[in-house]
Amino acid sequence: HDSTQMALLQYKRFDDVFRVIEALDFDVICLQEVPALFLEQLKTLPYEIACCTDAESIYPRDTGPDYLVLISKHPIRKRSEFQVMVPRIPLRTRAFVRMMRPFGWAHIAHREGLWADIELPGFNMPVRVFCVHLILAFPKARRHDFEIIASHVDPSRPNIICGDFNTLEAPHITIFNWLLGGSILDVIDWKRERRAMESRFASLGLKNPLRGHCTHSISRSQLDHILVPEAAHVENVRVVHNRHGSDHRLVNVEITAQ
Repeated sequence: HDSTQMALLQYKRFDDVFRVIEALDFDVICLQEVPALFLEQLKTLPYEIACCTDAESIYPRDTGPDYLVLISKHPIRKRSEFQVMVPRIPLRTRAFVRMMRPFGWAHIAHREGLWADIELPGFNMPVRVFCVHLILAFPKARRHDFEIIASHVDPSRPNIICGDFNTLEAPHITIFNWLLGGSILDVIDWKRERRAMESRFASLGLKNPLRGHCTHSISRSQLDHILVPEAAHVENVRVVHNRHGSDHRLVNVEITAQ
């Protein structure tokens, strides 16, 4: 009976989110941690969809993958997924993840990222749009993730990188950087990761229009990013406080090509 109730609640939540997506005025949507059942529902939308494995949960048992999903109202000319590493973690992290099992934490395997070249209005060539999910671990591991993503950036065309970067930047939350495998300095200098990431964004010719916005209420940090070309004009930035069943807030950036 309990499992049936949980399944019904899950389907209701999927239906609610599906109706929100149907009603949105968008060009491209990027989603992370999409369950397989919801992915099948999303595939019924009359738009182009690219997807790949976000990560597989393997602890305490193999529960199958969640997915990265990119939904486009415009033609996708090319797409590709790429492998992202799963870092080695110390004993303290293994113990912490085990302790957090009742809250849905798990060890993961087989992580991927995704990009698609999309014919977006106003651009004179297909734009490479990334849908990615940096690991909730420690800053060095996330920097390694981002370097893998950066290796797929195409300097001959505009690039947009969307996803959950898990960048912790508030003093009450950076203890997780140590618990999940990082150093004490990753806790004490709680703005260091943000400074390093913003510098790397700029080196790729990208800017972060959402900088300074809180997209995750518990961490009080900007976890979610939509990086856009430095030359693009940002028309609007929005963080929606209705989370529609997620622990993250919906974020939206509107840009026009210069």
